[in-house]
Amino acid sequence: MKNYLFRTMLVLLFVSVPTAVYACRCSMPSTSKAYENAFLVVRATAVSVQNQSDDSQIATLNVLNVWKKNTENEIKVIGGGEECGHYFAESQEYILYIYKDEQGNYTTRNCVGNKFFNNPDLPSRFIKMAKNDVIWLNKRGKKGGIK
Repeated sequence: MKNYLFRTMLVLLFVSVPTAVYACRCSMPSTSKAYENAFLVVRATAVSVQNQSDDSQIATLNVLNVWKKNTENEIKVIGGGEECGHYFAESQEYILYIYKDEQGNYTTRNCVGNKFFNNPDLPSRFIKMAKNDVIWLNKRGKKGGIK
């Protein structure tokens, strides 16, 4: 009887423990697929990041290179705010695959091909991946202009 009671309590303990929150899990698309799906692709540095009350962010980016379309030298991109949201950090340089939302705002998220250029907390292979994207974009992408 004691063994049964112990097992029942153990099961109830595991059932009542809140489930863990899992980080975004996805497979990263190839550079060609990321390019094909995006409205605009940029290599840019985050100049400022404004955290919003809904956990989203509005990043002001200084555009260094652009592919697919022409764009301004400074753009605002919405990120964060969801499980797979892309969170920005000031002074961080990125390759970003950008979309437009229903209101015409630029947006991005994880799992669309974004890469980091100068984050010292990440392994060097991440910078290599970003450089490989630039090589691919320069060879196969349509170069845009910066206004």
